[in-house]
Amino acid sequence: FRKVTMSVQALIAATSSLTRVKEVGKAALAGKDREMLRGGHERAAAAFAMMAATSAAVTGADEVQGSDPHVTDVVCHKLTEIFQSHGAVRLSCPLLRPRDKHQKESSQSEGRVELMSDRGVVLLLPSDLTANFARTVGRGGTAAAYLKRYDIGRTYAKSIAGGHPRENLEASFDIVYEDYRVKTDLLEAEVVLTLCQAVKLLGTRDLAWFVQITHTRLADLLLDVCEVPQKEVPRNACFHILSTLSVYPIAQITEEGPRRNDRKKKEMLSQLEAELEVAIEKHELTVTAAERIKILLSSGCLPFPLAFEQALDALQTATGRLRLVDLERKLDSK
Repeated sequence: FRKVTMSVQALIAATSSLTRVKEVGKAALAGKDREMLRGGHERAAAAFAMMAATSAAVTGADEVQGSDPHVTDVVCHKLTEIFQSHGAVRLSCPLLRPRDKHQKESSQSEGRVELMSDRGVVLLLPSDLTANFARTVGRGGTAAAYLKRYDIGRTYAKSIAGGHPRENLEASFDIVYEDYRVKTDLLEAEVVLTLCQAVKLLGTRDLAWFVQITHTRLADLLLDVCEVPQKEVPRNACFHILSTLSVYPIAQITEEGPRRNDRKKKEMLSQLEAELEVAIEKHELTVTAAERIKILLSSGCLPFPLAFEQALDALQTATGRLRLVDLERKLDSK
């Protein structure tokens, strides 16, 4: 083979790996066997960097630049043991699914990767491990009514530069149990326990972990309070707005809590107004519903506080403002 220089992806991966292990040398020199270990950390760092470069050159870059494939294999193996200890089996869903009619506009803004078959049918690569599984369960009938499954696979998102989509490695753990006699609280508790075991596996020292919990019924109630039409297209657009603007971006969160940034909140308010305008023009959202969503989120929910109790207080305050708007509307009509 003719020798060639590394690709840009491989160079970035190797540099990122070296950056992460730069503190190893200080720890090695501070130990009791520093003479024996002298120079060992440089060789270990070089080995990690070269393996990261090889992985990036073969598999392509992902969200974690400079990831080591050995570490990835160990983590996936340990996660598999946790999932199997709960009685789950690995079930992978079909890779592609057809694009729904209401996703014609939203798929471009949300970064979904679209392909076209030889018959002209537009298909979607999975952007998460949940959507295709939910579709499979819905079509599976009673055969898929009682199961615990897990999956570790790749998800895809559009590349900013075009070409091959960006790939991410994700893990999913799902419980489907259609029995009204079983309390769903027990199933939800098992999912939370599985999550805690996974976080404990990855370690918590010098790391800050953030868990985002969603609740479909609560989200539906919020949209009902905001008088969003009972149609799939506008409600999906509103779900997207709630999921992106009601939570703090991870980059803004520190161990002491989210940084106070009034300018950022103004930017989020401007983004909210722009998203609502798009929803009105392209996703059949009414002007009244858009105004109510703006009132809801701008009343302390843009974004929600991180503390659970404070988030509930903010939600109560926001819904109280909507009730005042309804009361004023009734008084004006009289």
